[in-house]
Formats: sequence, C-alpha cells, structure tokens
Amino acid sequence: MSVAELEAALADFRKNDLTTVARTAEVVRFILNPPFDGAGKFFYKVISNAAIATLDQHELTLLGLKKRSKIWLRISRVSLDIFLAILGPEPPAMQVARERIERSQPA
Repeated sequence: MSVAELEAALADFRKNDLTTVARTAEVVRFILNPPFDGAGKFFYKVISNAAIATLDQHELTLLGLKKRSKIWLRISRVSLDIFLAILGPEPPAMQVARERIERSQPA
C-alpha cells in the first residue's frame, strides 16, 4: 500500500466510520481526568495536551475538544526527558521483572 493509498483509506475512515456515540463525552472526561495525584497528574496533563495537539479538526469536533497549540509537543518532549531522568535508563517495573526472571532460572 502506498502512502497516498493509506492517506485515502484514513480519510475515508474518518469521514464514514468515526462518529460520536452516547458515551463519547463520558469517556473523554475520564481520559482527560484520570485518578492520578501530584506529579502523575501533571505529567499526564502535559501528555494528553500533546496528544490533542496532534488531532485534526474533524477528530476534535467528534470528541468535543478544543484545539491545542503545537507547543505542547515540545513541552511533552521536555517533560518526558525529565521523567526518564527520574526513572533512570529503564522503568522500575522492568527491572523487577528482570530480577524475577533471573530468580526463576535454574541454577
């Protein structure tokens, strides 16, 4: 499939298949206001604003959202860099999983 064919398929999907349903507003509210506290909520807000900045006008209308500035993409990149610096080279859950795998290996 060429890029042009993919773009055409996506345009057709957006026009003919994407729609708002009864629960759309409820789902959008939950996604934009997850049950996080403190720094988690801050980072999530930055990431969600960046995601919204990537949506086209049709998608924004379907979801009942307002356009976000593309500056959120840069802010999210910086925030992710900070977050990764805090977590270290790999997420703590991955390190725990590696340790669990290692313990389960025969001696």
